[in-house]
Amino acid sequence: MDLHSKILEEKGHGIYERLDPELLPNLFLAYKPELGKVSGQVLDNIRAGYEKGDKFVVDTLNSIAEIAETGKKALLQKDFNSLHDLMNENFDLRSKIMKISDSNFQLIRTARQCGASAKFSGSGGSIIGMYSDDDMFTRLVEELGKLRAEVIKPVIE
Repeated sequence: MDLHSKILEEKGHGIYERLDPELLPNLFLAYKPELGKVSGQVLDNIRAGYEKGDKFVVDTLNSIAEIAETGKKALLQKDFNSLHDLMNENFDLRSKIMKISDSNFQLIRTARQCGASAKFSGSGGSIIGMYSDDDMFTRLVEELGKLRAEVIKPVIE
């Protein structure tokens, strides 16, 4: 997705590029239904900071956009080690400009302690990450299950 402000102003929407799902590594989703929120409630403060020109918010969002572009290149090259690190960095940056509950942080920390990467798949309540093998996936199910989180392998076609 390219959501650059000039594109949004000109077109009224972003530019979206479809990537081949065959390029994807092993992915998991984990979620706790009680943590789900309407994204507007979570993102309103970020939007307000962006619209005010808050340098920290704008710079952080620009860094996140750069990570996405670098992540696309890593995905196309099947450089999953770099993609793993970029997914973690995405969350780490977001956490600097978003209020994140202890329960959401706990999901991220637990997945990372299992060796997986982890970032929000939306605005909170669910995470997405990469895992290396079935043993790691089993650990994710067990450890995140202790937090009352459901863990699934998404089917992407």
